[in-house]
Amino acid sequence: MKEQIKDKQLGIWFIYILGGGLMIPIISYYLSIPDILPMQAYIQVYLSGPILVVLGLLLFFFYRKKPVGLFFFIMGIWWILNIVYELLTK
Repeated sequence: MKEQIKDKQLGIWFIYILGGGLMIPIISYYLSIPDILPMQAYIQVYLSGPILVVLGLLLFFFYRKKPVGLFFFIMGIWWILNIVYELLTK
């Protein structure tokens, strides 16, 4: 029982760290900060939105961390829509 709780907590922390890492390219884009991560443009365009949506859904439904899960989900959807908007207007 304790091992199961410990594994769940470890999974939650892994998702938090991964989600925070995926938020860095988005934040640096809007603050006009130079690339912090290697391959940041690739992460920013192709990975941040979809993975944030998946992480948000995992946190919301599987781990029952509703506020953070909702935040990651909304940020992922918003970022995907933002990229589609930029592609259509350029």
